[in-house]
Amino acid sequence: MQVIIPTLWKPPGLSAVLDHYLQADVVERLIVIDNAPMARPAEALHLDHPKLLLLAQERNLYVNPAWNLGMAQVIEPETVVAILNDDILLPESVLNRLQHHPWQAGDVIGLLSDSAAISYALPFVLERFPYRPDLSIGQQVMGFGSALVTQKISYTPIPDALQIWFGDDWLLRQARYVYGFWDDSIE
Repeated sequence: MQVIIPTLWKPPGLSAVLDHYLQADVVERLIVIDNAPMARPAEALHLDHPKLLLLAQERNLYVNPAWNLGMAQVIEPETVVAILNDDILLPESVLNRLQHHPWQAGDVIGLLSDSAAISYALPFVLERFPYRPDLSIGQQVMGFGSALVTQKISYTPIPDALQIWFGDDWLLRQARYVYGFWDDSIE
């Protein structure tokens, strides 16, 4: 599994989040798109790890082009890739479950929000989601855009015109099957 995280270095504790993914056995590579190198905190100035690919940008690319840039670094088509907000910490047990999902071309898995997952009353949920392409994902359930997981082969680059909004909708509209996941240990 590879993890893509675009950042502007705003969340407190981001260095600990990055370290979590670097230490996770299931993560082969962490791709960080640094959209604000001048804002990088002192503790992150010298990030050095064999799993880390830090792509410092001269200006903010915005989130969707950053997702595209990160995904362009992934070589193998069957590689499972988690595209995460910089304030999402997925426990290694969740990463392992997502890595071992019975992937089919076109699968996309998104994080359900607390409010969507509360009705399950289970510690972990992964189920096919009744995605409606006539509505944006935000009109259906909250949380999806904060963590999306798919295989490289199933990723369709987001058009340049969509720089900030609707990247998750774009990816979901290209998907064959959409799944939602939730784990009560996610921070």
